[in-house]
Amino acid sequence: MARIASWKLTVIGMVAVVAAVPLLRGEWDTEQLASYVAMFFVARGALHLVAMPTWVGLDGAAAILLATSELAAGLVVLVWPHPTLYVVAIVAGVWCAVTGVASGTIAVTTRGGEPRWLLLLALALVDLALGVVLIARANTSVDAVAALLGVVALLHGVVELVLAASHALTTRRVRRRASSASVVNAVVP
Repeated sequence: MARIASWKLTVIGMVAVVAAVPLLRGEWDTEQLASYVAMFFVARGALHLVAMPTWVGLDGAAAILLATSELAAGLVVLVWPHPTLYVVAIVAGVWCAVTGVASGTIAVTTRGGEPRWLLLLALALVDLALGVVLIARANTSVDAVAALLGVVALLHGVVELVLAASHALTTRRVRRRASSASVVNAVVP
């Protein structure tokens, strides 16, 4: 996951958690679910685009991949002539599977520079599994697909909130050490 300011990652995570609640409650029809899921993906994609501090290097590539995949998934569901449950489940399942594979690959290959790589790898594996379940169960009930999508949203939101808190704590520790070192250097002639 790219280095986003912790408050921005907190906002993105909270959007996902709040969006998960109605999905988990049930009582959806196909058109409502399609519209809701499309807007959820478009909103998250837009938030990721706006929140990115850089478009350079691995962080930039990961940001672009995440943002464009969310925007593309949302737009496909939104502009589909007559979205069916099958379309919603397949698009969301493919998104989960693709981002799971990409995120897992990034987590493993950059583990030396990312202290939370195991959390990111776990999220990627769960994403991949949920994507496969969504694709395999595309013709189940609307409420079952909504619940699975709610789990995906909740999972992403919670992980983003944990990463934001972890990043904020790490930043504070680094600042404290830097200020302690500057005080020691100022005192020692």
